[in-house]
Parts: sequence; C-alpha cells; structure tokens
Amino acid sequence: MEKSSENKSATTVQLQAGKKLRDSNMELLRIVCMIFILMMHFDFFFLGRPSNEMISAQPASSFVRFLVEAISIISVNVFVLISGWYGIRAKTSRLWGLIFQYFFFVLITYMIARHFNAFDPDGPDTLFTMEVLYLYWFVTAYILLYIFTPALNVFVENAPKRQLQFVLVGFYVFQTLCGKLFYGGYSPLSFMGLYLLARYMKLYKPAWTQWPRWCDMLVYVGMTLLISVAAMSLQMHHLRVMDLYAYSCPLVIVSSVYFFLFFTKFSFHNRFVNWVATSCLAVYLLHCGYATQFFKQIVQQWDSTLGTSSFVLHAVALGAGIFVLAICIDKMRLWLWNVLSGQFSRAR
Repeated sequence: MEKSSENKSATTVQLQAGKKLRDSNMELLRIVCMIFILMMHFDFFFLGRPSNEMISAQPASSFVRFLVEAISIISVNVFVLISGWYGIRAKTSRLWGLIFQYFFFVLITYMIARHFNAFDPDGPDTLFTMEVLYLYWFVTAYILLYIFTPALNVFVENAPKRQLQFVLVGFYVFQTLCGKLFYGGYSPLSFMGLYLLARYMKLYKPAWTQWPRWCDMLVYVGMTLLISVAAMSLQMHHLRVMDLYAYSCPLVIVSSVYFFLFFTKFSFHNRFVNWVATSCLAVYLLHCGYATQFFKQIVQQWDSTLGTSSFVLHAVALGAGIFVLAICIDKMRLWLWNVLSGQFSRAR
C-alpha cells in the first residue's frame, strides 16, 4: 500500500480536458519554499544576524531570528530537489522562456529602483551591464544546471546503482571538506549534486527515505533547532556562524531532504495551487535584483522604528503584498511570452 501511494504521488492525473494536472503537494511545496525565501531575506539578508549585544538584551527575540533563518534556509535546496525528483527534460523553448522571465523581471526591478532612487551602492545602477547576470545568482546557477541535465540524466539512467552511490558519497564528502570551492552551495555544481541526490531517491527509494511522514518532519524540526541553538552559541563566542547557514552545510542538506520527503508522502490535486505555483519564482525575481535595496531600506526602517509585534505585522503584510503582486505580474508576463513565442513559431 505504501509503495502504491508513493507511485500515485509521483505521477500526474489526466483531466477531462486532456491536460495533465501537476501534483499539488509538490506545487504547494514550491509555494512554501518561496514564502521561506521571503522570510530568509527579511531576516539575516536585510537586517543582518543578531549581534552579541542584541542577544544579551533580547535573548528570546534573538533566538527567534536564528530559528527563522534555520527554518527557511532549506528553500533553495528544496527547489532543486523538486527538479531532480521529476527529472528535467531540457527543451530549448523552456530555456528561452526562463531567460525571458529573468530579463522581464530585471526590467521591472530596475524601474522600481530607478523610480525610488534605491540602487544598491555595491551593485549596478544601469540596465545594460554584464553585472546584470549576477543579480540573481539562483537563476544563473539553475540555467547552467538546466543545460547540463541531459548529461546528468544519461548518467543516472545508465550507471549502476553502486556507481551512483559512489558519486554521491564522494561528492558530498568533498563538498563538506572543501566547502569554499562550492561557495557555500551558491554554485551550479552544488545544484548538480542535489539533482543527482533527488534522482537517486526517486529511482532507488533507499530505506532512509521510506520513514513515515512524521519521522521526516521530526528530522527537519530537529535539524532546525540544532542549527539555531548552535548558531546562537557560536555567535555568542565570536565564532563562525554563517557556515551553519550555508546551503552546502550537511545539517542544512539533511534538513532540506527530509522536509522535501515529507511532501512526497501525501498527494492532492488543486488547480488554484498549481496556478499560483507556476509563477512562484516571480516572487524571488521581484523582491531581489535591482529592487533589493528598496525593500531592504523599508524593512530596516521598520525594524528601527517599530516594536516587535508591529514589525512582524508590517513584514507579513509586505511579504504578502510582494507575493500577490509578483504572481499577477508574472501572469501578464506569461501571456506576453505566449504571444511572442506563438508569433515566432508561425514565422518559422
């Protein structure tokens, strides 16, 4: 029965209209991860991690900050695990669609920054510059992963199980010992490791992936608390903290894997969830890039002028506004892309 349930959650169902409906459990996971990315950016990225003075004066609220970062740091890894779970079937049209979405939001965020004169002092302030390629590290890393997936898929489909295990163990041992070479996981090479790990879990279903859902969530919660407590302790002793919050940190990877596995073990289908999830990358694209400094200034101002509860309410409202606005803008972008790609196809 358990195996049958997994197979059902890993496939799509046929609609009466003849279209396939995505697994909404996994689409919901995309949405949750995008909410996590907003939380993560509103926390350490915009405000910096709590100082020792802050920890001494407000230990409870400081711990919550460390906890929020630990809860949300898994989001990028989980996005890549989802891609590996289903396997990317690279198509030129999809790649061009992703690139179009990228530059569409580069233009949007540039107009926001230009209108409010809120460019990052350390970033570009003109639209046509090579630095634009570095505004969204996730997108550029994911595009390179996308380009390499045909080769990764051939390897997974033809390599014996033991050989794939050898590659994965060797990769993660090397990444753990030589994390700087992988830029803490901010690297397409780290994405490739996660992609192969997800393919391995999907194809071979090792015993450690077959635990009940509550066990998966327990591991995630345990890892999250461990990271939070350890990070706060390291901060208080003036030791390296951010290594614990690196995407390549083994604790973060374990946390990411089991949070991901939790969502693979139930299944439902909902058109609205799928409709929203199709555009959830836009949430990241809208509040980052050229617009980073604009939103960062808002959050920092609230942090310095509002009380804790009022700040949380304002931050939640801003996050919800960014999310809804990004989805609406991306639906217009999708319409425009369909029109342009349709005209290009007819022209050919």
